[in-house]
Amino acid sequence: MPALRDIKNHIKSVTATGKLADAMKSISTAKYYRTSSVYKSFLPYAQRCTEMFQTIKDPYDGRSNSGRKCFVALTGNRGLCGGYNMTLMSFFENILAEENNPLIIVCGKWGIEYFRTNNLMTDNRFVFSDIPEYAESASFASYLINLYSSGQADEIVLVYQKFKNILTQVPDTEPLLPAKSGEKKNTEVIYYPDREVVDKALYELCLKNKIYSLLLEWASGVHAATMMSMRTASDNAVKLKAELELNLNRRRQSQVTSGVMETAGSNETEEEKK
Repeated sequence: MPALRDIKNHIKSVTATGKLADAMKSISTAKYYRTSSVYKSFLPYAQRCTEMFQTIKDPYDGRSNSGRKCFVALTGNRGLCGGYNMTLMSFFENILAEENNPLIIVCGKWGIEYFRTNNLMTDNRFVFSDIPEYAESASFASYLINLYSSGQADEIVLVYQKFKNILTQVPDTEPLLPAKSGEKKNTEVIYYPDREVVDKALYELCLKNKIYSLLLEWASGVHAATMMSMRTASDNAVKLKAELELNLNRRRQSQVTSGVMETAGSNETEEEKK
């Protein structure tokens, strides 16, 4: 059986872990609500941009083809978010197993470290802020557009955890390029200087807004997963601490009782001798 000192040390360790989990829960909660607020305010604009695609044709149609498919894995920047990252990585590896010579882009510190540790090759790596900024999203979108327009990749697909609600994120894929665009005619629109220039500018702008919307969705999911994971860890620490303190008190009571019994037994022996 563990000594009283061991139980006390265990209680101290559990208390420290619980405080850390509680602090991380508070931080992730604040980040979740900040990200969620930005995402909700930006979403209507992103949806309007998606509708605008119905009036745009692909300005890169007819480019040279490489026959390669590009996959972009969007993981968290750190662990401590339950099975969020590992579930996504298992899903991603199953996709790659069915592809022939794909381009692989990994986003997020956790994913980059996972690929490095397992000696897996990547074609490029990106790290985004916990609460993504539009500037870094636009830069990333420009890189993907250049990858597509230059013919290095025929298709670009995002692999990420789709945010359902604060408790649920589901691994999913989202085609980024070629974008689902159309050529719906609108005779009321006048293009200046010409339609090709306007279409290209709108095409790229809409893609940048879509990618930023997806990054905000990703960030919301990461913070929600971390928040729930740390909440569970904090609750478990409280329960374990209570069990350890109960065990400690029982051990103390048992020692006191044993001491009283030994003292009583010793007194009875002395009286019998007399």
